[in-house]
Amino acid sequence: MQTNFSTPVNAPAQQQEEILSVIGNTIKVIIGGEKTADAYSVFELIVPPNEGPGLHIDKDWDEWWYVIEGTFTFTLNGEQKQLSTGSFAHGPKGNPHSFKNTGKATGKVVMVTMPSGLEKFFRNVHEVSLNGRPDKETFVNIMRSHHIEPA
Repeated sequence: MQTNFSTPVNAPAQQQEEILSVIGNTIKVIIGGEKTADAYSVFELIVPPNEGPGLHIDKDWDEWWYVIEGTFTFTLNGEQKQLSTGSFAHGPKGNPHSFKNTGKATGKVVMVTMPSGLEKFFRNVHEVSLNGRPDKETFVNIMRSHHIEPA
């Protein structure tokens, strides 16, 4: 069996982190598509208790989640699973999914998307949120402009 490696991507320690505030969550863009030729993106999500994205369908990318800290309830294709530290989940594009921090403390999740692109959505929501949380219509319009459908 042959193993293929992609070009290594380094995120220098002195590089300023991109930290975004997206509807109650803090999102660190660890590696954006601009560094991976749009092949993938990597994020750290810091999610307060009772927060997380509502049920939605991503049309352009698969998502993988690895729980670093906390307890989360994931909904994937209508099935709910509670995941804790060290757990892993995959949400293929086109499938309805959501997650919520159901623990008592702030939780952390590393999320990988393939291909990249979700960071553009996060940046858009962050910019719109600088003057307060966007209303539902504005938020749904932003979702749809990035090929994300509420489910």
